[in-house]
Amino acid sequence: DGETDTGQIYLDGVIDYEGAKNAPNGSGNLIIGGRNGGGGGYVGLIDEIAIWEDVQSEEFIASLAEGASPVSGKVADADEDGLPDWWEDRHDVDDPESDPDQDGLANIDEFEEGTDPQEADTDGDGLNDGKEISLGTSPFLIDTDNDGLEDGQENEIGTDPTEKDTDGDSYSDQAEILAKTDPLDENSFPNPLMPILFYDFEGDDNNTVTDKSGSGNNAEVTRPNGTTLGVPGGAPSGSSPETGAEMNNGLLNVPGINLSNIINDDGSYTYTAWLKPTELGGDKFLWGQTVQGIHNGIRSGGFLHQAHWGADTNGATNLNDYLDNDLDGWIHAAWTYDGETDIGQIYLDGALDWEGNKRAPNGSGNLIIGGRNGGESGYVGLIDDIAVWNDVLAEKIIANLAEGASPIPQNNTDDDEDGLPDFWETRNGVDDPEADPDQDGLTNADEYDNKTNPNKADTDEDGLDDGTEVAGKSSPLSKDTDNDGLSDSEEKDSGTDPTKDDTDEDGYSDLKEIEAGSNPLNANSVPQAPPVDEPLFFYDFEGDEGDLVTDKADRGNDADVTRPGQTTLGVPGGAPQGSSPGTAIEFDNGLLNVPGVEMAEIISGEGSYTFSAWLKPTNLGGDKFLFGQTSQGIHNGIRNGGFLHQAHWGADTNGATNLNGYLEADEDGWIHAAWTYDGETDTGKIYLDGNLDWEGGKRAPNGGGNLIIGGRNGGGAGYVGLADDIAMWDMVLESEAITELAQGSSPIGSKLPFQITAIIYDIESGEIEVTWDSKPGRNYMLLYNTSLENWDADIDDSIDSGGESTTYRFENPEGVGARSLFFKVIEN
Repeated sequence: DGETDTGQIYLDGVIDYEGAKNAPNGSGNLIIGGRNGGGGGYVGLIDEIAIWEDVQSEEFIASLAEGASPVSGKVADADEDGLPDWWEDRHDVDDPESDPDQDGLANIDEFEEGTDPQEADTDGDGLNDGKEISLGTSPFLIDTDNDGLEDGQENEIGTDPTEKDTDGDSYSDQAEILAKTDPLDENSFPNPLMPILFYDFEGDDNNTVTDKSGSGNNAEVTRPNGTTLGVPGGAPSGSSPETGAEMNNGLLNVPGINLSNIINDDGSYTYTAWLKPTELGGDKFLWGQTVQGIHNGIRSGGFLHQAHWGADTNGATNLNDYLDNDLDGWIHAAWTYDGETDIGQIYLDGALDWEGNKRAPNGSGNLIIGGRNGGESGYVGLIDDIAVWNDVLAEKIIANLAEGASPIPQNNTDDDEDGLPDFWETRNGVDDPEADPDQDGLTNADEYDNKTNPNKADTDEDGLDDGTEVAGKSSPLSKDTDNDGLSDSEEKDSGTDPTKDDTDEDGYSDLKEIEAGSNPLNANSVPQAPPVDEPLFFYDFEGDEGDLVTDKADRGNDADVTRPGQTTLGVPGGAPQGSSPGTAIEFDNGLLNVPGVEMAEIISGEGSYTFSAWLKPTNLGGDKFLFGQTSQGIHNGIRNGGFLHQAHWGADTNGATNLNGYLEADEDGWIHAAWTYDGETDTGKIYLDGNLDWEGGKRAPNGGGNLIIGGRNGGGAGYVGLADDIAMWDMVLESEAITELAQGSSPIGSKLPFQITAIIYDIESGEIEVTWDSKPGRNYMLLYNTSLENWDADIDDSIDSGGESTTYRFENPEGVGARSLFFKVIEN
């Protein structure tokens, strides 16, 4: 309503939102199917689209949802009996007081309720419409309270069909009936250690996953193309290692577990799973709700994550590094939430990975597995032994689950009461807690406590036996405890501390010092600092393969390929005008993680940056970001239908040039793009092919984490196309330097892109040797004069490049009597 600035949204004829709404901005005519010229488009079927130039009444909109025609003359009622003509025609009735289906509702009642006057039980749940109206249940829902019991069943049992948990003991009516406890008695409830859901994926097929907890909370496979049951080889350390399930943005719907108690801050949960992820980039959620709320899984470039739609937290451990040292690629993950204290926890392999405040989730609906908010941002990889509790499990129980205990308590006995659970003794073929079969200095009881293999002296195969590692405080489950690139045994040999990545605390990792030749045990011995204009990293993608991109600058900031299926290294034909035209990288929403480049200084407003890259985009639509952070903040790339874009999560700006038209006139499809930000003046700039394309105010980015390349916010909205010569500086490069980069200079030494670096005069031979910075594959002219006044004398007008540097030797053109000579090099 333009007069009152009020907006409304209706769903099936019922008002779903009403509130203040200002007039739209922008310009142009109406479009149908997307926004802003066509972005963010609708996908699905549509019918009966209509527009009016005024606000229609609530009654008329309700009639449209009932089937009235938009051109029906509003709600015509020729006989003035209260029933619109279109409704009478549709249902073949005309008497508002008659009850043709004998459900206790007259036709006028059926019209007002929206039920079918010719069908006594509109929703087919065993209760006629009149009975449902009197009970307060919905005549359109088989299960009004979504507890897994139909309204007709609840009426027979005596439970409340409008309340999932009739007796308020935190267990649904269905769970109590299946557990043979009384759903009408709050003092009668199932064993709290018994999960309300357990999927081991053994024997499951088709589109149903059977709940082995006995609670009857079977899951429906709602995305069969992305969900594979019965995959051979489940979690080898889990309780059911034969088979697992594979999710590729698949989805399981669990209609029997309504989350209203947790949403209302009256409930708690523990979710556990064995996971073998095959993709860690972006948002990969395992647990969610049908609408918003809980989204627990993997996020921000590889961290376990717990979120309640706003209360978002990462665990402490990056799984990219953690899984590099894992023996089988499987992890045990657990998430807990205590509704009484509002405390959340994340566990990784039985150890607490994060604990802190966590508010109740928002949203609504039931539990889903495989994604969030109805099924978006789904997990990719194998899963096994999925379990849910209505309570917070103790740390020891979660540790036992990570050791291979079954979520079903009766499967975890210790019949001989020796402190070793029966499942662990059976699995490892041991029974004496004091024996040491692998002779590593740890008894079986010690091995159980440390989660090591009692039959393998060196569980993590790092060259140190388990007993030595436990005594030395390094992890017997990780080859590189401090994740500094040196194995624990290499650290022992070098004398460094395997539990500290920087033994002498001088700001350089032990590996970096060893590679640079400085002493990792002496804080006064550090690697030589690179030049001030040296980039933080430079990736030319020449010779790169596997899952690692090598930094060709002097900082050692290599990048990890975190989406290998969407990231191709070594693509022949790099940027032909760049400094390394041999090979490039191809992104198809792929991702590089750069853990060595933390963004904290820039986020705080104390740092600056320059990003530079050669790009050959193959998709200019939507959001195609190249540079980002693991959490929010910077997202620079291509946006809004083909403009270079600089954004700091709110400070969003396009360049002036639309690349669609620009690239049509380009010969090879490659452009050079650069983005700068001056933290002191809060000024941002965008460059296209060396020319300033935008300049203006730009606040510091928000968010956190390290740099990523290929997307934003952990890996979303990724760039599509080829890229080459990607570099970053922690300073603002001058425009001249960026122009030189766009003309083909290498980012290594780009502040001096093209200069004579040496002149040597051999007196004995009378020969002169001139050396200059050059570019591979180019050709040069060497000129000279004696006075700097004119340059019409050449030594050679066609000298082939020697690579990054070219040297040319020649006889003195003026003879030994010349007092001074000046030289000039020109690129042909």
